[in-house]
Amino acid sequence: MKVSKLDNDIRTKSIMFAHSAAAYRSVSLQIASKDGENFDLWNFMFVGAPIMHMALELIVKASVMLDDATYKPKDGGHKTSDLIKKYADEVGVLKLIRDDTEKMSLIKELEVGWEGLRYGECGIQSDGKDSRVFNDIMELLIGEYQKRSGLRTL
Repeated sequence: MKVSKLDNDIRTKSIMFAHSAAAYRSVSLQIASKDGENFDLWNFMFVGAPIMHMALELIVKASVMLDDATYKPKDGGHKTSDLIKKYADEVGVLKLIRDDTEKMSLIKELEVGWEGLRYGECGIQSDGKDSRVFNDIMELLIGEYQKRSGLRTL
């Protein structure tokens, strides 16, 4: 494999983030699938939750980049909740998420899990509702991103 750095504009980077977010979401849906014998709790705990966080982080950053050409996606690290709060008044869909305590609670838990689960510093509990809330957030963000960016598919 050869990975090359791109010298691209903010819109291109935003679109790349959005496509990556959609791909991470797809993987998280496969991992979280509870279709009987194919569900693997260990995969969900140690891989699924961090992937959920990554999908959310990337689509939020992609959305912000559409409105703020000066935004640098590496600034602020992985604190998606802080980014949502900062841009909620400028990016309408982020205001909807910021004002929903259930959605923000999940996002904050996923932030903790992003580091903690990958480094064996925490455990996880899920009642299945988290997957529904995650999917609600992603559908909202992806749908709005498509409208604002003009992309037909993600």
